[in-house]
Amino acid sequence: MEILFAEPPGIPISGKRERNIENYYHREDFRRAFLNEIGTISYPARAVEGYQLACLEGWRVADINRRHLRVAVDYGDSAAGSLLSGLIAQLDVEVLALSQGTPLSLEGSPVEHVGRLVQAMEADLGMVVDAGAERLMVVDENGSAIPGDVLLMLLAVQACREYGPGVVALPLNVTELVDGLVIDNGSAVIRTKVAPAALMEEASKPDTIFAGDTTGAFIFPRFSPSADAVYAFGKVLELVSGGVERLSELAADMPVSHVTHMTATCPWHLKGTVMRMTVEEHKKDEVSLVDGIKVVMGERVWVQILPDADDPLFHVYAEAATEGAARELAQSHVAELEALIARLGHQD
Repeated sequence: MEILFAEPPGIPISGKRERNIENYYHREDFRRAFLNEIGTISYPARAVEGYQLACLEGWRVADINRRHLRVAVDYGDSAAGSLLSGLIAQLDVEVLALSQGTPLSLEGSPVEHVGRLVQAMEADLGMVVDAGAERLMVVDENGSAIPGDVLLMLLAVQACREYGPGVVALPLNVTELVDGLVIDNGSAVIRTKVAPAALMEEASKPDTIFAGDTTGAFIFPRFSPSADAVYAFGKVLELVSGGVERLSELAADMPVSHVTHMTATCPWHLKGTVMRMTVEEHKKDEVSLVDGIKVVMGERVWVQILPDADDPLFHVYAEAATEGAARELAQSHVAELEALIARLGHQD
C-alpha cells in the first residue's frame, strides 16, 4: 500500500516535507488528535459531470467533430474508463474501446495491441491510458507508436500556439530540442527536477501554460496542475483535427532527438559517497546540481546522473547528435559509476 499526501492546489507534497512527516511518524514525536480535532471526508456534488463539462469546454469540440475520427482506445483497466467513455459519447468520434475484461492471452504490450487494432480497423490513431489515468501513449494511423519525446514536442507546440506566450515546464532529462520549438513559438522554457511532483509544482504557477515529460505525463495548467491522460486524450484529438495532415505526418515534422537511458546498480549506503566523488571528478566541467548531476559538454550534448529515490540504483541519461554517440556517452558514465562503486565496495 502507498499513502500519498497532497496540498493545494492538488499537487504532491515535496520530498523534504514527506521525509519530515515520515520522521515524525516513526519517532512518534507528535500529539494524538482529540476527537473533536479529527477531520471529515467530503465529496463534491456532481463531480463527474463537472469534470466532463470542464473537459469539453477545454477541447475544440467543433474541430474534433468535423474530422469524424476513428480511434482505438485501451483504457488500461483504469477507473477513468467510464469517464472517458462518457466523454467520447458526446463527440462525433467512432471508437473501438478495450477496457476491463480484455483477454489476458493477447500477445505484446498494450501499445502493440492497439497498433494492430488501428491497422485492422483503418483507424486514424490509437491511444492507451495507463491504470492511474495519468499517462497517455499514442499510436499513429499506421499502427506505429509515437515516441514519447515526439508527442511531447507536438503537445508543447500546440500549447504555445493556443495559450502562449507563457512558460513550458520540462524535466532536466528531456531533449533540448523541445526548448528550440517552444522558443520559436514565442514562449519560454523552465527546467525542473525529474520527479513528477516537481513538474506539478511548476505547473501550478500562473505563467505556466504546459508541462510534460517523455513518459506520457502531460499537464495543461488551465485545466489542472496534475497529469491527466483523459484531458490529454482530447488535446491529441485536436492535433489530428487541426488540418489535413495525418498523425504520422505531424510526427515526421518534429526534429529527431537522441536521448539514451541506462542504469547502474548501487548499494544504498554508497549512494551519497558516489554522488560526492562524481561531483568532485567533474568540478572543472559545466555542471548543474539541480537534480543529481548534469554535465553539459556542448550544444545538445550532456549526461545526467540521477540517484533513484526508491531503488538502489543510479539513472544515467545522455543526449548527443546521434543514437550511437548518446549510447556511447551513457555507457562510458555507467562504466565509471560501476568502477567507482566497486572500488568503494572493496574498501568496506
